[in-house]
Amino acid sequence: MNDTLAGFIVAVNRQSKARSISLERITSATGQQQAYAGPAMLAREVPLTGGRVRAVRLSMQGRYGDYSQFKRFLDDLAILSAIQSLKLVGDHFEAVTEIYGVAS
Repeated sequence: MNDTLAGFIVAVNRQSKARSISLERITSATGQQQAYAGPAMLAREVPLTGGRVRAVRLSMQGRYGDYSQFKRFLDDLAILSAIQSLKLVGDHFEAVTEIYGVAS
């Protein structure tokens, strides 16, 4: 799960820069920041997988300048994770996503 979470963070930062999106914060959807709680503490077991598949829910906040680029960023994000919710206020957004990985 550590590699999955790290790969997601790198990919979402790369895609946000490519789409001119300003990511202001990425936190655990439970409010714990990655620096204070390791991936093992953030991950929960996905039911019916026998503990082999784990999921981490993250909250992302940021701004966008161009709506069409933001839509492309959302398409990129949907490839990397399962988007659980999206809130837009003006040019600000908050997205809750869930990423999945195999327990090691």
